[in-house]
Amino acid sequence: MDQAQLDLTANHKLSGSCLDRRLPPKHTRSSLLNKDEFIHNVRYEWFLYLRIPDRLHGQLLLSDVIKYRVFDADYVSTQRWKREKKTLVEATRQPKLMAEPSILIPKMANELSLRLHEG
Repeated sequence: MDQAQLDLTANHKLSGSCLDRRLPPKHTRSSLLNKDEFIHNVRYEWFLYLRIPDRLHGQLLLSDVIKYRVFDADYVSTQRWKREKKTLVEATRQPKLMAEPSILIPKMANELSLRLHEG
């Protein structure tokens, strides 16, 4: 790591000599090497990115990536919800969210009842 940090500081990029060949499993190493048997920097970088979620056991928070976000990251504050409820609901473009609950709930209950008695 120290060598990698020095490389980044001095050259603004990593040299092949500071990439740890022991990290990738044996079955993956061959796909990370270039023709000269050195590790290909870009492939190695992608390999590391793909390993991050496994290593952190899903405890990674990336605000733009839905798969690894915590559930409450999308919550809207109460004040904003009160001010902009109509606009926020319309922005979802979900017909069931925009429908009146007094009409939607009986309709959904009827559909579920029909499905239950179909089979």
